Amino acid sequence: MITNTGSSFTRGIPANYRIERLIGTGATSRVYLARHIFLRRLTAIKVLTCDFAEWPDFDLDLFERTAVSAAQLHHPHIVTLYDIDEMFARPYLLMEYVDGWSLHALIHRHGPFPPARALRILWEVALALAHAHSAGVVHCDIKPGNILIDRRGTAKVTDFGLSQALNQVDRSPLEGMVAGTPEYISPEQLLGQRPDQRSDLYSLGVTLFEMLCGESPFKDPSQAVIFERHLEASRTALLRRLPQSAGPLIDVVGKLMARHPRNRPQSARELLAELRPLLQKAPRVPDIHTALLRIGRARCERGSRPTRFPS
Repeated sequence: MITNTGSSFTRGIPANYRIERLIGTGATSRVYLARHIFLRRLTAIKVLTCDFAEWPDFDLDLFERTAVSAAQLHHPHIVTLYDIDEMFARPYLLMEYVDGWSLHALIHRHGPFPPARALRILWEVALALAHAHSAGVVHCDIKPGNILIDRRGTAKVTDFGLSQALNQVDRSPLEGMVAGTPEYISPEQLLGQRPDQRSDLYSLGVTLFEMLCGESPFKDPSQAVIFERHLEASRTALLRRLPQSAGPLIDVVGKLMARHPRNRPQSARELLAELRPLLQKAPRVPDIHTALLRIGRARCERGSRPTRFPS
């Protein structure tokens, strides 16, 4: 049980872990790569940058409850949560380390994905959501930054339930703080309604749009404009921005991004049923890192210089 002790140091990072380096930063957290000294297992440690004394609206009980729920999720496409604790009155989480990149970083680096690759990632994230939703866990912040792609091309969803605690504040959503990320949040969350599994599917639809187009459909410097577009923008006009090569995925985006929850797939399992025929017909796209590995091995066998892998 985490205790609120102001700014004093309580337990700190466990002594059997050694911090190796900082591997990521965000608006509310920093992520470090650590190694278990005895097991030699690499672990990601996410330290929340909020201080209890400076953020009185932080719901510590909700954070602990969602962490307990998230720790029960064991699935090939979900990042495993090992433990939670705190240091300097800041909560931190010990999680499975995924050697790869966030989907956000890959889109930023390489631009739009081929439809077959986007479909495969969509399928794997939907599998993760179906598993979590069956356990009563709603993510509330599905976005490219919370989807990790390992070096084999496998997608893993991270931060299940965490956004609920980080954004649960005692104020109206329209006053500037909502549970989720503005560009990916569902209309019902904006209106202060309780998110459910269909809210996750909406955010997944926005993520699919970004994979196919290379940018979010609601991107704008103004948060107010982003919120307005979620609530009022013509979906038909948005879908025209997608490449024609996306084919049937355009219809999938349209269904997922429907303004009203009743017009979306009602569950991740329903979405999977719609995707299965598309996946069976889609061309097989080899993962870039697997392809590089094969090239490197072939060159080594010929005695030439091996491929230098991207860092």
